[in-house]
Amino acid sequence: MKKTALIILLLVSQASFACDCDWLGDFFEASIKMDLVVKVKVISKIADEDGFNEKMTVEITDRFRGEETKNIITVWGDGSADCRPYIDYFDIGDICYLALSKFGQEYEQINCGELFLKVINGKVIGDEGVRSELPQISRMTEVDFLARLKKQ
Repeated sequence: MKKTALIILLLVSQASFACDCDWLGDFFEASIKMDLVVKVKVISKIADEDGFNEKMTVEITDRFRGEETKNIITVWGDGSADCRPYIDYFDIGDICYLALSKFGQEYEQINCGELFLKVINGKVIGDEGVRSELPQISRMTEVDFLARLKKQ
C-alpha cells in the first residue's frame, strides 16, 4: 500500500511540473526565439489512438521567418502534460499566425508565450485566457500587426 501511494505521489508531482516554463513575451518578442513564423489555415486535426486531438495539419499561406519550404506541415499540440496548447483550441478553417519550434521533421506549438494568434474579422486575437499581467498584444488590426511583424 505504501509503495502504491508513493508511486501515485511521484506521478502527481511529475505532472504538476510537466509544464513549467518562463513566459517568452508577446508574439513579437516570443516569435524571435522560434524556428518558424507563419500565417496558416488549419486543414485537419489528427487524433491519437484514444481519439484525443494531439496534432493538426496546416497550410502555410505566408512565411515570415524560417527555412520551411513545404506548404503543408504538421503541428503538435498538447498530449496531456506538454507545454503546448490543446489542438481543440483551433478549428478547421481557422486562419492563424503561429510561431513554431522544430519537432523532428514536424513542428510543435508551445504555451510559453503568446505564440499563436487567430485572425477574425480583420483583427489578430491572442488567447484571452492568458493571465492579464503577462505581456501580450491580445488584439490589434491585422494591418497594424503585419506592419510591426515585418519590421522585425
